[in-house]
Amino acid sequence: MGRHSNLGPIDPQFILPIPPIGQVSISAQSLIEEFERAKEEVKSDQRNLLVWAPKIQQYPPGILEEARNAIDLTKELGKEWLVKYMLKD
Repeated sequence: MGRHSNLGPIDPQFILPIPPIGQVSISAQSLIEEFERAKEEVKSDQRNLLVWAPKIQQYPPGILEEARNAIDLTKELGKEWLVKYMLKD
């Protein structure tokens, strides 16, 4: 990359099967925020579980941890690649 170049957003994305819609694309950060929001809303009023359970059940097992890992890896690679390829001089 040249000195004039810049790095755009590096938010990892997932393509997930969501029946009956098909496939949807969602950012890892949005997925984490949705889980956190569901947790807080259910914690404040357990009746909210009726709203959130069907939504959360659409996601495959382990997706929340995968999202966290993807964000961590993206940050790590972003730093490494900036040093290795853009800021090497």
